[in-house]
Amino acid sequence: MATRPFRLAGAVLVIGGILAAQPVIADDKPTYRVGECAAPEGVPTFAQDYIDMTRAGGEPIIDTLPDGTLVWGSHAGTTHIYGAEAADEGSLPFLQNYNGQTYYYWSDDNGAEWHYVNRDPIRDQVDPERGLSGMPVSGFSDPDFAVDLAGNVFVSEINLANIAVSRSDDGGRSYVLQSMVEITASDRQWMEADEEDVLYFVANTFGGGSASSGNAVTGSTNNAFYKSVDGGVTFSAPQTIVSRQASSDIKIDRNTGAVYQLDTSAGNVLGLIKFPNARNEMPPAMTFEQYEIALDYRSASSIDPTLAIDAEGNLYVTWADKGSAMRDAGVYYTYSTDGGETWLEEPIKVTEGDETAIWSWIYVGEPGKVAISWIETDRALPDHEQENGTGPWHVWTAMTHTGLGCEGVEGGAGFVVTRASGEAPHTGQICSTGTTCEARAVDRRLGDYFSHTVDADGNIVVAISDTNQGGAIALPLMIRQIDGPTVGRGSAVPYDCDGETLADYPGKPDVTDEDATAACADSEGADQSDASSASPSDNGDSDGRAFQGAPVASDAWLRLMLAALAG
Repeated sequence: MATRPFRLAGAVLVIGGILAAQPVIADDKPTYRVGECAAPEGVPTFAQDYIDMTRAGGEPIIDTLPDGTLVWGSHAGTTHIYGAEAADEGSLPFLQNYNGQTYYYWSDDNGAEWHYVNRDPIRDQVDPERGLSGMPVSGFSDPDFAVDLAGNVFVSEINLANIAVSRSDDGGRSYVLQSMVEITASDRQWMEADEEDVLYFVANTFGGGSASSGNAVTGSTNNAFYKSVDGGVTFSAPQTIVSRQASSDIKIDRNTGAVYQLDTSAGNVLGLIKFPNARNEMPPAMTFEQYEIALDYRSASSIDPTLAIDAEGNLYVTWADKGSAMRDAGVYYTYSTDGGETWLEEPIKVTEGDETAIWSWIYVGEPGKVAISWIETDRALPDHEQENGTGPWHVWTAMTHTGLGCEGVEGGAGFVVTRASGEAPHTGQICSTGTTCEARAVDRRLGDYFSHTVDADGNIVVAISDTNQGGAIALPLMIRQIDGPTVGRGSAVPYDCDGETLADYPGKPDVTDEDATAACADSEGADQSDASSASPSDNGDSDGRAFQGAPVASDAWLRLMLAALAG
């Protein structure tokens, strides 16, 4: 049972001169159970609060490192601005610390306190032996994480002209820019890492490719697959498998090295692409296999479905469906125990009613122990279209301990489903057409997705955008489980920093116990007091508004800028 009390840099938090309220905790939230197998006993309890009120927080990505460190990345808000709210003082965080980069944070206490990672070389001390910590305008959008088998943490970000890649060897406390314009003219990249400095990428191209391969301009508007063997400094030529633009994460099986990508290109068929020999091959000549997951699929989200894989190689998929002749609208779940070749004959509907649900995310702890999250409004919208929303959008979670079935039930699972948010993170419409939203004056402050992970104790930690403070952009909100059943810990790399031995599995790369112990020691020894990793509550300037004494524009100037944005 999770019993750790929740706090966020103190019971009352001051960030950037704005007072953050105490965490919202609600014990009487709606809960139900679904599925033919037994659901976990008890009900998860959650609390919520902002992790930073001086920076935008759209489309947040959260992940857990092997030593239990949580890492968080947020969109800088550039393409999320809602002009109707621009003149509101809640818009100040957009310009207050803006430098054209996504924002990264880390926490080593299960999210109780978060530390901002400064990557601006103008404000940061640059180590000439390591290189630049970042570059202004390197990428304001679509943050993503990957962790290789040596424990290196990679982040990527885009600005629509390029995808920038950075690398951390100290557990996400600092980063070094690896490449800024190696992958060109692409959108919504997802990445995964394998052996040391080996990265896999998928991205939606709009004419771009990879510079070092001689394919910087391809003219393609498809979904491209790339590989890097030098930590993101250079990438292979692109390989097109999915014949149209698509948006879904990729995962790797640590046992075999196989890489998996979900495929939604075949109309109403949800499919899977498997690269079985990924460790030994390079694009554009990767061999691949394709499998069907579900028919009559109607995605309710632009970033959907999502995929997870456990330490034994079992695959788990969730998606939000608009409904069809074959199935009702709602959030669905399925799994495969044979490398994606076969799936449940009929996916399991996780949601109980017909309320519109979007943006499902999935994370697996121990095999068969699965957590799913999504946002849901209080009614069935016309055609379940999110732009028709007028009411509150709440975060819901579903947890199962029988995600691979149970005795006597073929293809079953039992979920406890509960509303995780106390105060709804957003109310009203949510734009569904990407970067055209601003031109259409439709609210896109949340972006296109949110995410969750599990902490070192197996508790669910949700990263989502929140618009309750008003203004043109959203703020980064954490909704963290503080009690109830858990899903245990998964492992991204084959060592455990709480012990001295490596986890064993078939086909394990040649990594020694000494390597793992050293990596953990380096992570634990990271200087957490360094100013470049200041906590959101530890601002460097005496006025409490800036990190590391960075110059902050006057409020009057900021308000003039916001008035211009409001038009």
